[in-house]
Amino acid sequence: MVDGFYQSVICFFMAYCLFFPGNFVTDNGLNIDDRERFGVYVAPAAVIAINTYILLNTYRWDWLMLLLVAVSILLVWF
Repeated sequence: MVDGFYQSVICFFMAYCLFFPGNFVTDNGLNIDDRERFGVYVAPAAVIAINTYILLNTYRWDWLMLLLVAVSILLVWF
């Protein structure tokens, strides 16, 4: 449970610290504070936190495991 709470805190504060100093209105007056756009910023942080957790709890680090975790993280950005 502590690991799940830790990852939830990372995901929450990643987005919170990203939007804390700014506002949700663009220069032309459109709002960008809907939940779909907010999820775009939370999802990469969640994937990186989960994949890093999996990598740290792996018994043996070989090139295949490192490659799979790296590809999994990079696929979120592509």
